[in-house]
Amino acid sequence: MKTIRPSIEALQLRYSRDLMRKKMLEGHRAERPEILNAPRTPDNAVSWLPHPPRTVAECMWISDQITEEIEQWKNNYPRTFSSGS
Repeated sequence: MKTIRPSIEALQLRYSRDLMRKKMLEGHRAERPEILNAPRTPDNAVSWLPHPPRTVAECMWISDQITEEIEQWKNNYPRTFSSGS
């Protein structure tokens, strides 16, 4: 079976775009050096357990943890969670 490969033009275009993006980011970082040391936003896909939940009790525990975190956020940022303006 014949493999499907991108054309040379498509590869050249992608390479050119990668180079331009890299150059743009370097210029942006040079203008604002404080973003190099800025704290990274943590990944949103961190598991609650080292394995997928296997029981209803584990699902309930995760739900309780989420509820606790929401309550902490409500206490720390009440304006964000208020229904009024």
